Parts: sequence; structure tokens; C-alpha cells
Amino acid sequence: MARAPEAGKGSLNTNDKRTNDKAPLYKGYVTDPTGKTWELAGWLRSGSYGEFIRLSIKEPYVAQTGGGGSDAPQRQESRQRASVGQDDGFGDSDIPF
Repeated sequence: MARAPEAGKGSLNTNDKRTNDKAPLYKGYVTDPTGKTWELAGWLRSGSYGEFIRLSIKEPYVAQTGGGGSDAPQRQESRQRASVGQDDGFGDSDIPF
């Protein structure tokens, strides 16, 4: 990301790195009023009222800094993960399929 948009603003641009038909046609960024920047993606769709752009919003990926051993991009904020063997309240018998 070259420069974050000012608070409350953003933009979508044509996705020139599109590799397949499911990839978004448009990508961009928006900054919320608190100053946090979010990644936008848009797909052109048709519906009963005509064409529209379906949007998705998520935290942007940032490259890891330091010697983490992995070059895979990471989310800006880490997600909490359940420990292996931790009881989440769902037993195997609760799964309907």
C-alpha cells in the first residue's frame, strides 16, 4: 500500500493482478474514522435490479518483520487460536453430518 487514504475515505481500482475468474475485479483500501485502514475487494454481479458491485472488507496483510522463518504474509492483528485439546463445548456427537 503506497499511502493510506485519509480517515473516512477510500478507493477501488481495477485489479491488474487478477489470476482467475473468482478473483476480485477491483481492489483498494478504506480508512475508518478511527484511522484504521482496511482492504476492500469488489466483484461485478448481476441481480434482479441490474448490475452491482459486491464488496468484501478485511484487515490488510502486512509482511512479517524479523526472523520468523516464514515469508507468508500475516494479518495486521493476530487472531486468538484455541489450544490443541482445549474443550470448546462441541463434542463430535454434536456435528450434524
